Amino acid sequence: MKYFDYIFYRVAKAYHKWDGNNYTTAKTAVGYMLATIVCDLILFLLILFYGRDQLVLYRGSIKIAAVTIIIVFMFLSSKRYKNLYTALDAKWCNEEKTVKFYRGVLVVVALPLPLVVLILGGIYW
Repeated sequence: MKYFDYIFYRVAKAYHKWDGNNYTTAKTAVGYMLATIVCDLILFLLILFYGRDQLVLYRGSIKIAAVTIIIVFMFLSSKRYKNLYTALDAKWCNEEKTVKFYRGVLVVVALPLPLVVLILGGIYW
């Protein structure tokens, strides 16, 4: 969870002027990442065991399951990071500039990566 805590911290810090102290954007970003990673894992399992033509009948159920996963992880993310920003800020406020830069680049790369994997899995499956 340390990795997602850092992503939450950096996104919350970047969007603090817009969100204020409720950090909605950061909670949403982490919830989206976790939900998309779970959907990636489910897609990987479906690719291993089923073909595309076998799952056409279950398309509606799969969409409902995906939306449910997203809602659950958004809720869990909201609960987890409700009052955690000040503790995370105390932990990471004194980062060196080079470390902060490279970790920031990793955060920017990590945010869309699960979605890219999900899209590529859907295209090439």
